[in-house]
Amino acid sequence: MTIRLRFPQGRLVKRHHASHRELAHAATSLLTPASVMAYVLAFWRLAADIGIARDSGAQGLLAHWQLWVVLGVGLQLTSRSLSRKLELSHQVADRVE
Repeated sequence: MTIRLRFPQGRLVKRHHASHRELAHAATSLLTPASVMAYVLAFWRLAADIGIARDSGAQGLLAHWQLWVVLGVGLQLTSRSLSRKLELSHQVADRVE
């Protein structure tokens, strides 16, 4: 026995393709909090090394505070350069119009 279910034809969903500018704005807004989190982890690890905070128990490459500082700086620089490029492209687009 075969049962066929027929649903009424609904509205077609229109796909919205995000522009590169929208994706860059989203990436910029997410990179800054990620860099702050890296700074917090670096401070926590440094405090654990000094003996102020409790050790997380992590071992290996991610247990070094220097790595988290470098990662935070890299994320912040990437966010800043991306936002500057967006500003410049916005200014150029305004001149063209």
